[in-house]
Amino acid sequence: MTRPRSIMLVPIRFAAACAIAGVLIACGSSACTSPTAPGGLTLRSGTYLVQFSGGEDACPGMAAAGNISVTTSIEVSFVSRMWRGLPVSSASGTFELQFSPGPVGAGAPGGGPGVIVTATGTVMSTMAFPPGSAPNGRLVFGDGVTLTGGLSMDGRVGSGSVSGTVTFMNSSGVSVSCHSNTGTMLWFISWSGDVARPAAWW
Repeated sequence: MTRPRSIMLVPIRFAAACAIAGVLIACGSSACTSPTAPGGLTLRSGTYLVQFSGGEDACPGMAAAGNISVTTSIEVSFVSRMWRGLPVSSASGTFELQFSPGPVGAGAPGGGPGVIVTATGTVMSTMAFPPGSAPNGRLVFGDGVTLTGGLSMDGRVGSGSVSGTVTFMNSSGVSVSCHSNTGTMLWFISWSGDVARPAAWW
């Protein structure tokens, strides 16, 4: 026997209501950002702080070189269907970060999408971070370096680990080679003005 159309629609309407309720519970009273964000990521157009650092396990000799970290500012924009981060000025170096959606990786801030970043070029440190430290280094990305991790839901923070080989150099010219297969290197970005570091940071 064929059921009345009105009865058949009840389960469909109920399932749709449950799906909508699930979205609202997961995202709060406002809609989720990531499904409709450009390029599938929650990044914002504008200026971010970016920092790179490595521990002694990945970077033998790092402690003797003064625990070099590299911090500068990048201008992030959505160009040719991709999020790109470029130095705000020549003082920050000559590099490019290309952000693409990916699985959430180790060191991600949580709550937002995963990300894979292709990193090329040389980054020059232009600011003191943490406050009180001296900008004293530069970072050269080797071939095929990628950053993995994730972004926050509001796109203000991103963090994770560096895969590949990079070289840090301090202001005295001492260089330290780092390899992700022997230890951990970390990256961190924060919307300009945000300086809180993730708990996993060095």
